[in-house]
Amino acid sequence: MRNSSYTRITGLLFIVCLAAVFLLNLILPDKTFSAVENRVLQALPSFSISKYMEGRYETKLENYVNDQFLFRNTFIRIKSAADVTEGKLEANGVYRCRDHYLMEEISTPNKHFVYTKNALRQFSRQYSDVKMYFLLAPNAANILSDKLPATVRMADQNSLYGLVSV
Repeated sequence: MRNSSYTRITGLLFIVCLAAVFLLNLILPDKTFSAVENRVLQALPSFSISKYMEGRYETKLENYVNDQFLFRNTFIRIKSAADVTEGKLEANGVYRCRDHYLMEEISTPNKHFVYTKNALRQFSRQYSDVKMYFLLAPNAANILSDKLPATVRMADQNSLYGLVSV
């Protein structure tokens, strides 16, 4: 008999906790920026039939719920601490390096790069009387490669610069 009342109380407390978290998520104001992740958080998406039919509304709504969840920054810190304890070097394309550096992985040029290169060429042709200079700045992993963990190998960004001639 005692076990039955214990189970009911535990179940009731669980439901009360879920309801409290749900209500707090509804009541608390939305955050616009996450300093922990250094990014803008998803705002509540506006509903339209076309967005719903294409599946964009559900995706944005899911991102909104994930970004505005109660104690989100605390959960991110806990996961980050667990990753460090576990010895993971990379999280979402960012490496933990020596001297507390965080470095993004070097990516190879994609179609956006080709579009930008073609736009620069067109600008150069259209305004041939204007002196034009362009500098593609390397990222930290290329400049501070000595800070990278010994097991991490990045693409050679210096060799990719040869693709930039306009």
